[in-house]
Amino acid sequence: MSLFNELKRRNVFRVAAGYAVLSWLLLQVADVLKDTIGLPDLWVKAVLGMLVIGLLPVLIFSWIYEMTPEGLKREKEISPETSITSHTAKKLDITVIVLLVIAIGVFAIDKFTMAPANVAAPAPFADTTPSLNVIPVVAVLPLQALSTDEEGIFLASGLHDDLLTRLARLHAFKVISRTSVMEYAGTTKNLRDIGAELGANFILEGGLQAIGGNVRINAQLINALTDEHLWAETYNRALTTANLFDVQADIAGAIADAMHTALSPGEIEQLGGIPTDNLKAYEAFLRGKDCRGRLTMPAIHGSIAAYREAVGLDPEFGEAWADLSLSLIRQYWEEGAEDGASPNKALIDEAKHALTRAQEFDPGTASTLQAESSYYYYGFRDYSSALIALGKAEAVAPNDPRVISLRGYLLRRLGRLGEASDALLRAMELDPNSVSLYRETNDTLVAAARCDEAHALIKDAIRKYPNDEGIVMGYGSVAAVCDRDMKTAIDYVLRIDVSTLQQLQAVTDIFMYSHDTDKAIKALTDARDSWVQRPTISLMIDNYL
Repeated sequence: MSLFNELKRRNVFRVAAGYAVLSWLLLQVADVLKDTIGLPDLWVKAVLGMLVIGLLPVLIFSWIYEMTPEGLKREKEISPETSITSHTAKKLDITVIVLLVIAIGVFAIDKFTMAPANVAAPAPFADTTPSLNVIPVVAVLPLQALSTDEEGIFLASGLHDDLLTRLARLHAFKVISRTSVMEYAGTTKNLRDIGAELGANFILEGGLQAIGGNVRINAQLINALTDEHLWAETYNRALTTANLFDVQADIAGAIADAMHTALSPGEIEQLGGIPTDNLKAYEAFLRGKDCRGRLTMPAIHGSIAAYREAVGLDPEFGEAWADLSLSLIRQYWEEGAEDGASPNKALIDEAKHALTRAQEFDPGTASTLQAESSYYYYGFRDYSSALIALGKAEAVAPNDPRVISLRGYLLRRLGRLGEASDALLRAMELDPNSVSLYRETNDTLVAAARCDEAHALIKDAIRKYPNDEGIVMGYGSVAAVCDRDMKTAIDYVLRIDVSTLQQLQAVTDIFMYSHDTDKAIKALTDARDSWVQRPTISLMIDNYL
């Protein structure tokens, strides 16, 4: 008897077929367990490895042994007359058919019923090649500082911020905001989970080590849907601004290549530009960006000092001039211009000077145009001129969440609430973990009477930020305006300590809607006593009273 016929007689082929189908089912179970209880990615690979290793012993076992009515016996101990391999073959055929039916059922359920729930929004990708109608989204995780010295830690943070700014100016892909990715610094979370939480299809991660006058940067791009490593590179360079900008340009090009998209000649030229060749000026500039991102008054003061240092070291550093103008005009607004409490006119004069210098050395860039827009907005409340300048910035940096959100605020000031809501929702796609954007977008949706969207947004916000007073206030506003549920609205309002003009207006409105004038008067009186130094707010409170 030939070997093939003997393998067939001993049911080795049937056992192999059954083992293959059973292995596929076990791998599906392993994959479900991984996603359900958060097992590491190595789990599925380990199960696959064990199944592959187990195949040969199973086949050898089926060759050596035969199942008989008395139990397992070695093949050589059974005479041909008493062998029941043909009967066993029928049982194996039925077993394989049953397993195949189960496998087809599992595949059908996964394909046609569960597929939408298994893919994280906005993931319309099944591979690394994006659809022609979808712009891929990249999350750049904070660079890990591989050296413990202060310079290395600061440089890793600053370079991450600057890289995000430059990538956000490209048309080929969208980039998640720094605000939203910072919470993943040093995380041990699964990259698929991070991608799902941020709505990102691709994740860039890496590290930086500064040693003396040299820098080592490693980066790798990963498909967040499949965990496939698409690109990786390590750069060992002398620590100069030219080399740092060259690395950023190379990373941007690699991301575009991995996504099968192309950068325009203008974008390549923009990435290849060197804003300054003074390393100390660039380091001061990075300190300023780090401070400005925190949006507190001490941070704004710190950013102004850093930017002043940067332009002092390199008077032709146009981007530093633009960011200096942004910080100065923001200080002018926050320290009096917003409510009319004696704003510092010297700040607006310095902001204008910084803007003029930016326009001289860095004309037509996103930073300069955003600074021009903010100058009109915060300096003069000239929202139409600000919107024109911002339109030019959007043409240069269409996927920058700061530019998109500023458009939303300008449109809201102009009373174009529907357009403002659309802009802020777009900004949230790129900055999904920004609590301030949650607050502003919710307030705008409520004002635009887009209650269904406001409900969905505020429920997500209260889940993520249950103790944030602005979010709690927003929940009360939705309950009052959209649901006319004054009991719930007041319950939420009473949980907060009114600390901003916006909160005061919302609290007062809710009390007035509920016809509880006593509580409204008390809230206003308490606020007037605490804001006695702010004449505009005091006047508004008197008008309310």
